[in-house]
Amino acid sequence: MLVTSGIMPTPLPPATVLIELAIDKAFNFSFYISSIAVIALVLIVVIFVIIPFVDLLKRYWKTCNPDTIPPNRMKWSDWIEKWDMTSLKINVKFLEMEWKPLDSDREAAWELYVELLTRIATQSLDANHGDEKTALDSMYSLFPLTRQVLKNNSRKCTQFTRIAIIVLNQVIRPFTAKWHRLSLQGAFKNTTKCSEFRIELLGLQKIIKKYAKMLADMAGVEDLTALASDEPSDELN
Repeated sequence: MLVTSGIMPTPLPPATVLIELAIDKAFNFSFYISSIAVIALVLIVVIFVIIPFVDLLKRYWKTCNPDTIPPNRMKWSDWIEKWDMTSLKINVKFLEMEWKPLDSDREAAWELYVELLTRIATQSLDANHGDEKTALDSMYSLFPLTRQVLKNNSRKCTQFTRIAIIVLNQVIRPFTAKWHRLSLQGAFKNTTKCSEFRIELLGLQKIIKKYAKMLADMAGVEDLTALASDEPSDELN
């Protein structure tokens, strides 16, 4: 005789119920995927769009309003950006250091600043009477002049020394080294080379004028670059 237990087997759910459960799970899964995608998209926009845009606005504001940065809280990176000299290659750790010139820095900056105002380094080379070799020699003279300024002031003028050495090695030296070699080869007897020299000199002078403004700022004096220059200035227009 066949004996059966008294427990009835659980009936299988209808097909419609199974379909609804499958659809509900699929919907929940797609919702999670969509949420993750939205979050990832927001992060991408913030990192690659909003943050760079805000940084660009800060840089623009500092450039247009250099006096808004408190001098006693300024980093070297702020000071470099203030005068639009970010093309200089400077160690990141150095840029994070505080920019706080001492009296010895101010004295050295003033001494070199006065020299720059009266040299071809910041003055236009006359198109008809200017001499290329004289202009090159004047630019090269910034090396012994800067060394003498450093000797005249104490070893405490580290702020001045840093910017002076960087400008000499990265801005002036490539120009003087190139044209000293070419001048020995007779470049200044060639009209085309003379024109090339004048074009490069003009580009260098624009950077040196910014350098002069930086020195005036470090020295804590009014900048007279626009008054000393024989070219029109935005400040005077």
